[in-house]
Amino acid sequence: MRYKIMMTGVILCIAMIGCENPKYDLRSELAHIDSLTVHYSALNMEPESLKTIRKEKASEVVIDLDPAMVDSGNRIPAAKLYLYAGLMDSAVTVLEAYKENCPDSAQLLLLFEAYYKTNRISDAERLYRQYLQNLNVSRGRIFRALFNGYRRISDYERALALAQEARSILPFRQLLPISLEEAELYYMLGRQKYAFNILSELSRHAGSVGERARITARRNLFNIMGKPAPPLQIQDWLSEDRVLLDDCKGSVVLLEFWAPHCTPCKQMFPLLSDLQARYSEKDLKVLAITRLYGYFHQPGIRESNLTPEEELNYIEKFKTQYKLSYPLGVAASIEGQINSLRYGVSVLPHTIIIDRSGIVRTYIIGADQEARQKLQNHIAELLAEPY
Repeated sequence: MRYKIMMTGVILCIAMIGCENPKYDLRSELAHIDSLTVHYSALNMEPESLKTIRKEKASEVVIDLDPAMVDSGNRIPAAKLYLYAGLMDSAVTVLEAYKENCPDSAQLLLLFEAYYKTNRISDAERLYRQYLQNLNVSRGRIFRALFNGYRRISDYERALALAQEARSILPFRQLLPISLEEAELYYMLGRQKYAFNILSELSRHAGSVGERARITARRNLFNIMGKPAPPLQIQDWLSEDRVLLDDCKGSVVLLEFWAPHCTPCKQMFPLLSDLQARYSEKDLKVLAITRLYGYFHQPGIRESNLTPEEELNYIEKFKTQYKLSYPLGVAASIEGQINSLRYGVSVLPHTIIIDRSGIVRTYIIGADQEARQKLQNHIAELLAEPY
């Protein structure tokens, strides 16, 4: 009997030791997954496919890892692996356990990211107030994340209060993107006067040509909302007859401004092809608009000083490689800049949605999950409208 009790104790001790120590060398596993990501990226793998592979590999590592049993030396790699695997709550558990005793910036920024991704925005702000604002971190990135987080959960009052606070503590370069998004929020809330006042104030403080261009683009974007879509100047339509917006009346038009060297733009390709296939019979027209840049940069390809014919040839191959099934318009360099100016394009991808009457109804900037969902919702709503 005594022997059985002793053996039971030994087995329990071994089990506990096994729980307290990760099954894998977490740092090595994390480094291996990161190196795979770099490798597949160099092979021109799609960003979404990269994320899927990274998620699968990280899930294999942490599947048997109890977040409550991760020791302090493994908290950073464990948290990153949990984040890669999409296990946000587990990442929070690991990082919160050591928040008080080991408040280093790397750990706290990971915890901030986990809070942000799980919509615990007030916890993220509290973390900033208690710890991060006293460390050497980018306040601009923190405030922008908090602003967008509160906006995402529809706490607009808190988002606008943070934007106001940012004006008093951030240098103009860090303030500009937050204030542009603040103006956008005011515009969305129907307070257009406030939106344009913010843009006017920003214009007075803008120093560089690039800063002024971003502000002008946002003003132009606001100005075309609810108005007839401006004409496009296109040099070549690839594998398609000439397309005029006036000829598209009666259809909902999705204009996608993109560039071959824009990585986020590639995240939109599957969705645009899906929308085209799903709604073409309901009169949705997807038009992808780019311009000549004089170069063509892709993983493994860096061609500069290209003639228009050479660059068009590369874009043709790009269209075939990514199986883009919708019309693709290519503007000459100057005309492309005019298109961007008319449609308020400053960041790619930039999506404009035009209703059946030819009126610009809304816009979406970016390619993250929220942007893609908004795009699908807006398209479905406009297609359902009577005409």
